[in-house]
Amino acid sequence: MKMLFWIPSASGHTVACQPLLHICNAANLELAFVSEKDGSYFISKQTSVSSTGFLFQNKELEREHGFHESMLDLFGDWLSDKNYKIFANQIQHLEQQIVAYNPDLVLIDSFLSRFYFALPSFQSKMVLFNTQMNNYRDQKLPPLNSSLLYEGSIFNQLVISMAWIRINIEKALRPFHTFWQDSWITAKRFAQKNGYSTKDAIWYNKCFHPGIKNIPELILGYQSFDFPRSKPKVEQHYLAIQYNPQPNFAQNELEIHDQLVLVKEKGNFSKLVFCALGTLSATHNKKGSVMVLKKLVKLFQNRPEWCLVIASNSFHRELKESQGQNILVYETIAQVKSLPLFDLMITHAGANSVYECIHNEVPMLALPLNARWDQNGNAARIVYHNIGLRANVNRASTKELDGKIKSLLTEPAFKQNIKALKAKMVQEEQRVEVIPLLRSLGGR
Repeated sequence: MKMLFWIPSASGHTVACQPLLHICNAANLELAFVSEKDGSYFISKQTSVSSTGFLFQNKELEREHGFHESMLDLFGDWLSDKNYKIFANQIQHLEQQIVAYNPDLVLIDSFLSRFYFALPSFQSKMVLFNTQMNNYRDQKLPPLNSSLLYEGSIFNQLVISMAWIRINIEKALRPFHTFWQDSWITAKRFAQKNGYSTKDAIWYNKCFHPGIKNIPELILGYQSFDFPRSKPKVEQHYLAIQYNPQPNFAQNELEIHDQLVLVKEKGNFSKLVFCALGTLSATHNKKGSVMVLKKLVKLFQNRPEWCLVIASNSFHRELKESQGQNILVYETIAQVKSLPLFDLMITHAGANSVYECIHNEVPMLALPLNARWDQNGNAARIVYHNIGLRANVNRASTKELDGKIKSLLTEPAFKQNIKALKAKMVQEEQRVEVIPLLRSLGGR
């Protein structure tokens, strides 16, 4: 069986795919990857599966312009119809690769689901895969980008309904905000120009990007981490595999891990706390990220009995002077390998980090960086399952952060709850038969 992946170049998406790659590789399935700029680089760098047998087709395709520095740039793109031309070029490349490789399945990341409409002759082979939680609307549950909790009360349901109405209003206004340069508008234009109908195929009642009706969707994450949902759509399948215990690590990351092992063994600190706000923290909320990291440094300077380890990523220059006896700053660390050493993780609540913490039984302090993606929703589920706490990255005071960190380090309930949730997730992993599911979808 041959499968072709069409995947964004964002590391959060490629990291989430790694367990699926392991499983497919172990079953001797043939895999090919088509991506935008840097996509194959991320996959080949981050997966521990050998690249032998993997066909990487990364043509350095230009990405559509989702963000513009000024109205003048936006107007310029509209005038030149730039996004449409970029989209048409991507479609041409993807179509060429599908024809050349002739896969049984074409797996498209849900963030790129708009490409479904531009390739009607291959739609019977297409399956979506989602690296986030289920983000379709369930009448009783809040949107995935919302910080709202599911409580079940009448007032809670009213607030949740208002949150969904707000999303629908934002979607209705988006063409005006983007000067008709939105990627989905571009895809619909392309489909209509080439005689494809999108009228009854798009599912707008969901968070983030629109969905596609009557197409299978593989959710890589865990249903047991979600709020109690009525039930998934008929075409949705939870794979429960979004955790990779054995990614590749750079040599310097392994050396840092050995240093952290020594710190733990020396026993000079009662608690070890790890902080990482994701690879895109500078993009999602640079000001808030730097501000809260500096507050954490100040907090730990007054807590010599605790040790703070920071993976600074984009902010290494701003934080390298913060290094101290109980504050260790590294640009990056081997997160999955080193997590068992820590008593707590301070995280932006990206899905990959959350699942890694649960599998390693590490409670979390969630600091979502913005409401654009799923971080708020993941943080709400952390609180709902009582496996951690959350704080506002822009407004949390040093005193508030200190109190929540102390609670997470001293109250046993968080550790007990995370062990119980891990057990449910492991059971979920054991129930799902991934390869038979993929083979059945390939033969439909």
